[in-house]
Amino acid sequence: MNRKWEQEIEDFIEARRGEIVEQVSSLVKIQSVATEAVGGYPYGAACAQALDFCGDLARKNGLCVVNYDYYGLEIRPWEETKENGKRLLLAAHADVVPASEGNLYPAFGGVVDKGYIIGRGVVDDKGPLIALIYALIFLREQGIHPSCDVRLFVGSHEETDMEDLKYYLERAGQPAFGLAADDDFPVTNGEKSLLKFRVKSVSDYAGGSARFWEKLIQDTDGTLFGLDICSEQYGNTVCKATEEGSAEVPQNGEAKEKSAVVDIRLPLCQELGEAKERIRGELEGQGISVEFIREEPGYYISAEDGIPKLLVDLYHEVNGGEDPAYIMEGCTYARHFCKGCGFGAGNPHERKPFPQGHGGAHGPDEAHNIEVLLQAVKLDIMGVLAIADYWLSHE
Repeated sequence: MNRKWEQEIEDFIEARRGEIVEQVSSLVKIQSVATEAVGGYPYGAACAQALDFCGDLARKNGLCVVNYDYYGLEIRPWEETKENGKRLLLAAHADVVPASEGNLYPAFGGVVDKGYIIGRGVVDDKGPLIALIYALIFLREQGIHPSCDVRLFVGSHEETDMEDLKYYLERAGQPAFGLAADDDFPVTNGEKSLLKFRVKSVSDYAGGSARFWEKLIQDTDGTLFGLDICSEQYGNTVCKATEEGSAEVPQNGEAKEKSAVVDIRLPLCQELGEAKERIRGELEGQGISVEFIREEPGYYISAEDGIPKLLVDLYHEVNGGEDPAYIMEGCTYARHFCKGCGFGAGNPHERKPFPQGHGGAHGPDEAHNIEVLLQAVKLDIMGVLAIADYWLSHE
């Protein structure tokens, strides 16, 4: 693999180390939880502020920025684009989920401690986002014009419905390949389908309905709905139910409504329409109603496909180890590309120096290892150059 620019990349990262950490910390301090539209901001003022922050950082470093009506930004290393070349789209998002309870550090403090940047969204996805911006800054500073058209999409509604990316793709078009920086390294080559629904009951809790709720809370693999699928290629079903209604048995003989939201992550071999019919069939006659809230088809690309294999090999060459590509339960922008995968920016083997349950994405004291983040900048740059070379040699 061509490692021509490796020393220049390492020198760039070392020179910018403090600056990168500072920019991530500053972005974390923006409480960019999506809200209702206000003024010309479709996802609220805080999400717009986060986009403006990223746009200002890009422009200060000579990058080209296009604002897509505050749904998201497109950032390019060069003003001109290669309209006849293949387009590589990098993607990350600046919106975050609401702060967790039980934080030991300020939720939006962007505190640096123990070799980590700590705060809501630093893992998902503000640290990886800043790493991508600096990857483009390196290309600009070094005067490197990859043979492909490289662009970065910065979204602001990924955590809710990903309509931001859909809005952008409708106007800019699909890339030849998309990379979502929202996972662990080396490569995510697939994501399970998501099916979220609400079940409600007004039946007597002392009867069959009580047994249903007991089984529902214990069901971790979709057995209750006939969806307990085990696939060597696509992974296994994962199911989680969260109760909403009162767990008390009515004392006056009148049934009180009881409800729960069920989140099922399904292997790609299970078609969502069929899964919905199976759920309805299992609930029929039990006094349980179902309301489907959200469905998101997953995606899969072979780990032996050209670009996923290229990126896995790159990661092994730079970092060592033999970690394979993997399928994840989470949802990222990657599922909305005609062809794409996830690439970075976390270390799958990392053990963070925080209490159990702290330090992870969407949890209290979300924390990104600074060294892992700087390594992500290097891998992002080398990944772009490797893909450009790959496409050039396979035309």
